[in-house]
Amino acid sequence: MPLKGIVFDLDGTLIDSISIWIDSWEYAFSQMGYKVPRSRIAKYIGPQDYTVLNCIGNVPRKVSDELWRFGDEYIDKNVRRVRFKRGARAVLAYAKKRGLKVAIATSSDRKWRQVVDRGLHIEDYCDYFVTTEDVKEQKPSTESFEKAFRHIGVDPHDGMVVGDSKLDMLPGRKLGAVTVMLDESGAGDGNADFVVRSLVKLKGIIAEML
Repeated sequence: MPLKGIVFDLDGTLIDSISIWIDSWEYAFSQMGYKVPRSRIAKYIGPQDYTVLNCIGNVPRKVSDELWRFGDEYIDKNVRRVRFKRGARAVLAYAKKRGLKVAIATSSDRKWRQVVDRGLHIEDYCDYFVTTEDVKEQKPSTESFEKAFRHIGVDPHDGMVVGDSKLDMLPGRKLGAVTVMLDESGAGDGNADFVVRSLVKLKGIIAEML
């Protein structure tokens, strides 16, 4: 069957945002007097961002609220640093030009979605957007991808999942979608149908499936 739709992950796949998340938490911790190595923070950046607080163990609600406030403050001041990944804007435009339905399934929240769209206008290319508030179970659950495919009216077997993590590839494969792993490091451990070092290569894969 020809390809009818694509569901993309957001952070680390379409946009280069991981470094700013790490920087924001490093800033927040420092403002509250905690010294946490960047390497430790990086290990907790992922589908449920609140787990970054595990870097410093259990903290009172008042402290966690302040940490989030400082983190948001840093993001607001530095959001211009967030950029599309190489080839991302072009592949999104190509997908829309070829009549494919496009959705984004992210574990980030609606506020981050709004911040990103304000700077990159990513929703110009997107038919539907699933955020963490829209689902009960986070990746690697299939829920966010199922919801995305359902709302764009595409059977997952006629669709593609594009992400940068096993958390994207596992649910994509469970649903029967074609999976494409963005693996800039070349580690090659995503267990995907296709592995690309850059989204520039994705256009050719899409073209072959139309």
